[in-house]
Amino acid sequence: MKPRFTAVAASLAALAMVAVSPDAPASERPHARPQVAALPAGASVTADNVEALLREMGFAPQRIVRDEVIVLVFEIEKRQVLMLWGGCAAGGCKNLQIRAAFTTPRRTALDAIAAWNRGGTPLTALIDVDGDPTAVSDVVLDGASIATIRAWIEIWREQLPRFLAHLAK
Repeated sequence: MKPRFTAVAASLAALAMVAVSPDAPASERPHARPQVAALPAGASVTADNVEALLREMGFAPQRIVRDEVIVLVFEIEKRQVLMLWGGCAAGGCKNLQIRAAFTTPRRTALDAIAAWNRGGTPLTALIDVDGDPTAVSDVVLDGASIATIRAWIEIWREQLPRFLAHLAK
């Protein structure tokens, strides 16, 4: 069973999509945090460490926090990607989800989504409520290290262009 995210996280994700829009006024855009030194592979998985990891990997994440829910927004292949923290309590968070939704010039066929999902990739394809194709992937943080998160992000960096190419067929 996939982790479920709260309504707050969902609304924050929607806010994130608008908040970092190129059309948003500068006063409404989140501020980038300063870059930090390289993290050791065994570093714990915290929002600060994952944000630092993204910067180390060449991304420019923006952090959005609302009602103690954290979303990191960054780009892969010029596509906006959201990293959502889920199952959070005082002791930390239980999982992370990366998701990216795309508008396409034509309606994406369910057959294309099903074919992608049969391919055995770590990115799950779905159609969102607006009818747009979306790629989603979760990682459970129990026992995960920053090296685990780095590998997961690298998979996304590799798989997202393949997903987009698959949709373009």
